Amino acid sequence: MTTENSQKPKTKSKRQRSPNYPYYSLKACIDYLAKFVEKNKGFAEAHMDYAAQHIGFSSNSNRAQSAISSMLGYGIFESKRSEGNRYFYPSELAKKIYQNQDGSQDAIALLRKAALFHPETKKVWSHYKENLPGRGTLEKWLMAERNYSQRGASRFAYVVVETYEFAQLKDRAIIEPIEEELADFADTESDGEPEESGSIGNEVREDPPSGFTDYPIPIDRGKRHVILRAPSDLTEQDFDYIVQWIELIKVGLAKKDK
Repeated sequence: MTTENSQKPKTKSKRQRSPNYPYYSLKACIDYLAKFVEKNKGFAEAHMDYAAQHIGFSSNSNRAQSAISSMLGYGIFESKRSEGNRYFYPSELAKKIYQNQDGSQDAIALLRKAALFHPETKKVWSHYKENLPGRGTLEKWLMAERNYSQRGASRFAYVVVETYEFAQLKDRAIIEPIEEELADFADTESDGEPEESGSIGNEVREDPPSGFTDYPIPIDRGKRHVILRAPSDLTEQDFDYIVQWIELIKVGLAKKDK
């Protein structure tokens, strides 16, 4: 007598794609703005390669792409395309922030406007207002209510906490007079392309097995990632061996650049 296995094969569940969030805090982006203005000798536009250099990165750095994407998301940068090239320049909001850094209520209001310009920070504010919880609780909320991956929630929670502190979003005395300004930025999307941010939280993938950690390596200006899965107790000697091995398989693995 034979019996059929009534159990259905288990299907691997995929984690929801993290929403597109700023990888860097507003504080970091204002620092990048200051560097851009200093190196660029003003607010004029700069080709994407030079914009990356002006804020302290190499032209093809994925970190630069993440930083510029974050600046676009906060409304600090604007961009335009011309004959296949992309140019970045400080927005009018960025100019006002740069020229008003005296700690006055007007200066703080400008920072708050930038902080809430990004749809994801705006959603956190809409839920918590000035009562932002600790990072751990915020991470859980991002995963449960906003469908963030664990890695994405961890990174964005850090960004939110630093942005809240920098823009003084917990200060009720500052928040009340400008409450109505929120309507101007509800569900506002940046004119840039923050989906190219290279954020490590925006990939759909399974969690690594116990004892291993995934390290997403952004390529193609952050549009795709190579995932390096390594044991959590990786040593420097192990790492050097991995580098040597990758170099050995380079010929068969990678195509020559055109």
